[in-house]
Amino acid sequence: MARVFGALACAAAALGPVGPAHAQVPSFGPPVPVDPGAAADAHGDELPRVAWAGNGAWIVAWQASAATDLGLGRDVDVVWARSTDAGAHWTPPRPMAEAFATDRGEDREPAVACDGGGRCVVAWSSSSSLAGDSRRDRDIMAVASSDYGQTWGPPHPVNTNAATDWGDDEGVDLAVDSRGRWVAVWESSDTLGNTKGGDRDILFATSSDGGVAWSEPH
Repeated sequence: MARVFGALACAAAALGPVGPAHAQVPSFGPPVPVDPGAAADAHGDELPRVAWAGNGAWIVAWQASAATDLGLGRDVDVVWARSTDAGAHWTPPRPMAEAFATDRGEDREPAVACDGGGRCVVAWSSSSSLAGDSRRDRDIMAVASSDYGQTWGPPHPVNTNAATDWGDDEGVDLAVDSRGRWVAVWESSDTLGNTKGGDRDILFATSSDGGVAWSEPH
């Protein structure tokens, strides 16, 4: 019997420890700026969001304040960069919308989502007049890409009542499923035409065309 237990012990030692498998912790290199001009610029960069676009590309978007070196005003705007080597190098940051060069509203709190097949959407909260709203309440704006984030369409409102609503829409987040159905969620103080109170509630809208057109907010 002793020989049997001895043999079992030797076999166990040869097999190594028995227990649940653990995923290997990834190893990261030293931190480096996404913006290659970070050492020289004087504007603030905050709230980055990143997503894998597919085909080896990654997209990151963040809010930049007083980015006059990027041709923007002294307000807050959303900028983006792209990497095709797993984040080792990034393109110089660019404005998410050309209108940021002249608008006076604040565009902040970006969210990024991609379906892995080339379509990406970046959304953010805006107090500018991009949605045709002159009251300066906050609305959710978005741009869409169908070429892995190389180019982006014009900004358009996710909350389709943006031109007429009075509440503030902020804190947007995005997700997409394997069938190309997109969902945007955010917090809002709008009453949706007096169908709810003026306290803050969570609203949502959906898109089936890659984030170009959105349903009415609910």
